[in-house]
Amino acid sequence: DIPDSWHWVKGEDLYQVIRGVTYKKSDVSEDPGKGTKPLLRSHNIQQDGINTNKLVHVNKEVINKKQYIKKGDIIVAMSSGSENLVGKAAQVKENMTFSYGAFCAAIRPNSLDYSDYLGLLFQTPLYRKQTAAAGRGINIRNLTVGTLNSMLFPIPPKPEQQTIINRVDKLMKLIDQLEAEKKERDEVRGKMAVSAF
Repeated sequence: DIPDSWHWVKGEDLYQVIRGVTYKKSDVSEDPGKGTKPLLRSHNIQQDGINTNKLVHVNKEVINKKQYIKKGDIIVAMSSGSENLVGKAAQVKENMTFSYGAFCAAIRPNSLDYSDYLGLLFQTPLYRKQTAAAGRGINIRNLTVGTLNSMLFPIPPKPEQQTIINRVDKLMKLIDQLEAEKKERDEVRGKMAVSAF
């Protein structure tokens, strides 16, 4: 159930799904070189954003212009042997000169007006439930472009979207603060325990 002012909207009406770069072994290197661009893979997608550790670099000739990451894109793991990894998503907060591999896709919002709200939706149990139901395969689990396009999302009016975004931001800051305080307490306890001996 959603409020009367909200609407269920299909993914295909909110965004484009752009599949990742397909490349040969000869096109990729672990070291950056002339004529290469960094490439994200599934392990670079973290719940709190994009991790740029352990990148590979691919010959830029194999990258389509659409496959360069833009601000607001949501990078999604499309294929994996792990049920938990398929559908994992993270939103990019700025333009990057990166691309992403064939086992990933970019969800590119049709408008930046609702891209932040859409980024939140891709972290919800509703989204994960839809990816779990759709990911299929015996050894390799897969999402398809058709699956992502047919997903349903609850969309409120723009002012309510902003209210939700602001509340989530406040909660995330509070969580970060509490985690920092816990870490500090644990460090003090550790020092006290050492000094007691």
